[in-house]
Amino acid sequence: MDNKNYRIAKDVLLQENTDLFEITIAAAREAKRLNAIARNRVIQLEEKPLVTAFKKLEQKELNYYYEDQNTREKEEKKK
Repeated sequence: MDNKNYRIAKDVLLQENTDLFEITIAAAREAKRLNAIARNRVIQLEEKPLVTAFKKLEQKELNYYYEDQNTREKEEKKK
């Protein structure tokens, strides 16, 4: 595993009127997903899952959004 520190400027992530808290949650969820995949497939990751998640956010490869409660209720009624 590479021991280099990876730093990303928060202004790079906050360009599109997003909240730092939302970005942190999105990155944590992606890191958790990546870690679960690696664990299930029994593979060694090259870097920490959180670093990979933040890199995906930086490169706009990770899309995320938050539904409000009204939208969620409407979707449940459709089913």
